[in-house]
Amino acid sequence: MMRKIYILLLYVMISSAAIGQNKTVAITLDDLIVAGSSEYTIDEIEKINDQLLSHLDKFNIPVTGFVNEKSLYVPGEIDRRTEILNAWASRKALDLGNHTFSHPSFHDTKLEDFKAEVLKGELITRMILDHTGKQLQYFRFPFNSAGSDSSSKASFEQFLAEKGYTIAPFTVESSDYIFNALYKRAKGEGNVEKMEKIKQQYLDHTDTLFTFFEKMALEVHGKHIPHIFLGHVNELHADVMPQLVALLQDRGYTIVSLSEVMKDDIYQQKDPYVGKWGFSWLHRWNTKNRIDWLRKEPEPNQQVLSEYKALN
Repeated sequence: MMRKIYILLLYVMISSAAIGQNKTVAITLDDLIVAGSSEYTIDEIEKINDQLLSHLDKFNIPVTGFVNEKSLYVPGEIDRRTEILNAWASRKALDLGNHTFSHPSFHDTKLEDFKAEVLKGELITRMILDHTGKQLQYFRFPFNSAGSDSSSKASFEQFLAEKGYTIAPFTVESSDYIFNALYKRAKGEGNVEKMEKIKQQYLDHTDTLFTFFEKMALEVHGKHIPHIFLGHVNELHADVMPQLVALLQDRGYTIVSLSEVMKDDIYQQKDPYVGKWGFSWLHRWNTKNRIDWLRKEPEPNQQVLSEYKALN
């Protein structure tokens, strides 16, 4: 009994000490030029990016977008699609990273083929960043899959280091692809009431996950940590970004660059995880009781999951 009381008091002390600390978060968005690009016309893709960039301009917040260059190679549209990356890179607060050429899972791809995906996926992005005086620094694994074995993972990490890349981790990801699929359908049906409901469900789930991972960081590491949020370039974020930014700010976060967050000691530690599943780096670092925390991580509510499964 006394042990439980001691643990509770320690948690309260740590939480109290954390109040007033400068909480920071970096926003990262995957699958540029847009998630599921083959489902959209170039006009639709431009509209999604224009709206998203307009929001980011208004808030003047740093965001890193991770590019799949395969989405650029559509006959007759290459210039317009490339211009979307130019629009991102030309903004001082925004940056671009490599997300491979065609978004394969490292778990299911041979090492040499995966290296080729990196090299093929940087050609246009690197040229654009060079033109704006920026460097191509970050790489993010598709599906955040870390490979099928420790040997291939170590070889690939050495390859990335030789090419000047830093792996971009994440700590919080709120399944926006699930909510986006439902949102896209509601938008196509012109169902404004349903759209608003899905947006709120997504924001509520994101809020819940930040609460969960803040608690996990306090219990496992004894402190608030700078977080990295992972989302995607999609219709949902093009519409909900102002509310998402407000949510983070209401939680006490200052939105900073990925480079700023990565300076923290928490991100200097080794990632020991090898496997197919792309869960948070807070789970990967936690080798002591990872399974327990994974089981406790909140999922979208059952209504959302049921509606999403019915789409497929």
